Amino acid sequence: MSSNKAAVELDELIEKILEKTNEWETSQRDIALSLKTAVEDFHREALHRLIACLHDDPASQGGLRRAIREPMVYALLRHHQLLKPSLEEQVLVALDEARPVLSQHGGNIELVSISADRDVSLRLLGACDGCSSSQITMDKGVERILREHCDWIRDVVVEEPAADKDTMIVNIVSPFEDRGAL
Repeated sequence: MSSNKAAVELDELIEKILEKTNEWETSQRDIALSLKTAVEDFHREALHRLIACLHDDPASQGGLRRAIREPMVYALLRHHQLLKPSLEEQVLVALDEARPVLSQHGGNIELVSISADRDVSLRLLGACDGCSSSQITMDKGVERILREHCDWIRDVVVEEPAADKDTMIVNIVSPFEDRGAL
């Protein structure tokens, strides 16, 4: 079983168990939630101290970086808020904010890559791919939202639409276009 899948399954198991406590009497539920909080606080503090020790030892820093790349370890440290969200996670959260507006016009967007120089490469999908208003969509909507969430971005690059598309583009109005000016 992959570490990602195991982390998701364990998280789901914990949530199912917590849901069961809703059926318990209030005092029993409070005890269970207090136990959960105490265990999490204990783990968070122990992990924090472990990371501090490893971080302070130059010989251990490579091992710490390798451990953080392990999906189960990364998920645990993120759960305890001991790691900031990855650059990819930050971009995906921002894109999730833009998607509802894009989908109203039959479009979508995907993250293609993040370069070492912190350039974000995106691909417009659906009706947005090749749309004549896609630049407005990017400037007034997607890029604005990205920069609100990710101030570290140097540049936003949009991949060119597929050259062999046989679909007809119908939507020519950006969902982010100022309607009052029309």
